[in-house]
Amino acid sequence: MRTTIDISDDLMQELRFKSVQEKKTLKELINSLLSEALKKTSSRKNRKRWKCISYELGPTSYRYERAWEMIDHLEEEAVSEKLDLQK
Repeated sequence: MRTTIDISDDLMQELRFKSVQEKKTLKELINSLLSEALKKTSSRKNRKRWKCISYELGPTSYRYERAWEMIDHLEEEAVSEKLDLQK
């Protein structure tokens, strides 16, 4: 795949020098360096397993059925107001 990227002049000079040293084309060198870097950073053995920390907060005193009653009441009010506006 072809793409265009901006590389600083200093870095490009180093890449050209290294490609001559290793007797590789610039394309081969950049592909191998990127491949190595990606393998190092995406290695599963380097990752720590994430663990979710939970805390016991004790029993809840909130009554959820009361919330549903309040929602029903608010919906009824909204419907009646809408009907009043239509009159």
